Amino acid sequence: MRFAAVGLVAASCSAGTPSAERVDEINALIPAALRSKLAFGAQTITFDEFVGGKTTQHTYRFAAPKGWGRRYHDADLSPRGGTDGQTEMSLTSSCTPRTTGDTSADVDRAGAPCTVRDLTPIVDGLFDEQRRISATVVTDEKSARRRAMIATLDGAAYADGTATLVWVMWWNAGEAEYHSCHVILEGELAAAAPAFERACQNVAVEY
Repeated sequence: MRFAAVGLVAASCSAGTPSAERVDEINALIPAALRSKLAFGAQTITFDEFVGGKTTQHTYRFAAPKGWGRRYHDADLSPRGGTDGQTEMSLTSSCTPRTTGDTSADVDRAGAPCTVRDLTPIVDGLFDEQRRISATVVTDEKSARRRAMIATLDGAAYADGTATLVWVMWWNAGEAEYHSCHVILEGELAAAAPAFERACQNVAVEY
């Protein structure tokens, strides 16, 4: 069993759900005008995820927006769980390069096994491509075994033609898998990007 923690969650604590204090910190970042519509709560999702040519059980422990339901796969959440609009919060794991923005769990159709390697070039390549296609990069923070970005996106698929992206990827030294928290926010929810980034920075993965 392996544990992969990101941001403010220590590896020794990665098997636990976010503390009430941590969830309170995330909720404090929600703009006052949205607090009647958006609040985070501790959540645990366990499901079989296809990574590196085999199915492995992954457990994600994180702060999730209350009332959001599953959309396309087990850790892909959206308001009311509906398929209308593009707003979502998606958690995945992988060990192979994938198309920028693809949050599908089925990322290795060739079935090649995961191997331990330097994942920095893979993650940097994905984020560099995202920088290229984003309308505006608001923040792009890079540290050891982690990268986090907030950016604005333009496109006809989004409400009002624009959306905000929150994307955090991280991995443990000596591990073959990397993990992703990918969020798209439309309309007024875009103002809550800092809260979603803090939530993404506090995901624990057990696999």
